[in-house]
Amino acid sequence: MKKYTSSQRKITKAAISLISREGICSATVHKIALKLKVTDAALYKHYSSKNAILESLLYYFEEKINKILKQALKEEKDGLSSVKSIYDAIVASVEKDKELILFNKCVDLFKNSRELKGHYNEIADSFKDSIITLLREASLSKIISKRHDPEILFLILHGSICQMIYDWERELYSFDLSARYARLWESFEKVAAN
Repeated sequence: MKKYTSSQRKITKAAISLISREGICSATVHKIALKLKVTDAALYKHYSSKNAILESLLYYFEEKINKILKQALKEEKDGLSSVKSIYDAIVASVEKDKELILFNKCVDLFKNSRELKGHYNEIADSFKDSIITLLREASLSKIISKRHDPEILFLILHGSICQMIYDWERELYSFDLSARYARLWESFEKVAAN
């Protein structure tokens, strides 16, 4: 995990904020500098290029995801309870910091850089593998039905949660995300058990 200075963290947070509010096209060094009320040259003292700033976004999100995984897996739980703890934490984090929604949409930021796109895919694949492993454990423990493929269960659960968060953002945060997530989880458990 890379270490960033406090100035670099401010630049990263400014880039996240700017992209979250104005879209991916706003991810220019000049616009980030304007948001921070500094010159472009001042930004280049901390980051050598726009790609270096975008890379810092990846590390920021990776750090957040790893913290959620570590916290959720700290306690000894069955696989399904661990999955629930992870998604509980994600939903709570997104509710608290709406800019975290950007991670699922930021793959477009990295499409022009093979290295950044590869790192994004590594983060997403590592998360996916962690959830699938926990779902396999739940299947072996007979907490969920062995009839279900854990990878397909992941796609159903993760895709549903991403869609729910997308709807929440699109509807200007007009519904109770936690309550809808609770209903989604309840339905997922019923499907997974049968």
